[in-house]
Amino acid sequence: MPSTLRNIGRLALTGIALTVFAVPASAQIAPRAPPGSESSPDIFDVGPHDAAIPLDRKLDDARDSIHRGRKNGELSKAEARALRKDARLTGTLADRYGQDGTSDAERRELDTRVQVLQSMTNAQRFQTRQKP
Repeated sequence: MPSTLRNIGRLALTGIALTVFAVPASAQIAPRAPPGSESSPDIFDVGPHDAAIPLDRKLDDARDSIHRGRKNGELSKAEARALRKDARLTGTLADRYGQDGTSDAERRELDTRVQVLQSMTNAQRFQTRQKP
């Protein structure tokens, strides 16, 4: 179980690191939108439904899922603690970014972090139910 948690954590950190380094690199290679056009979609654009949900609500939903998982016995104390720590770090980062206005790249990073947190929570909760 602990090795599975470490593997999931490594996978999440790898995904976040790739996102963090890929966004600035793509910004340096070419402008976001060609001259004369208002906007150009890119690989990191989110759908209109997902973009309408505030980040605070997504983070609260992830925290609620962690709480329910712990309460239902689907998450161990250590798993829940690690997931809550990730949620707290994401919230702290969102506050820091929001002090001077959140850029598109920062918003995408925060959305990615919340999606990874939700995915990790769901995976660990589902994995617990699958055990004999």
